[in-house]
Amino acid sequence: MMLSLNFIGFIDGLPAGLSIFGKAWSEPELLGIAYSFEQGTIYRKIPYSGN
Repeated sequence: MMLSLNFIGFIDGLPAGLSIFGKAWSEPELLGIAYSFEQGTIYRKIPYSGN
């Protein structure tokens, strides 16, 4: 599972992410981890659509 960490300014504004891996059939646990991470951080931002 890949989680967005937004854009890292010190790397020329490139997008960054965090990968979470688990065993086979561990998707519910991975989703719980991803949800907790997203709720506990301010990294995720809505992408700019350019319009």
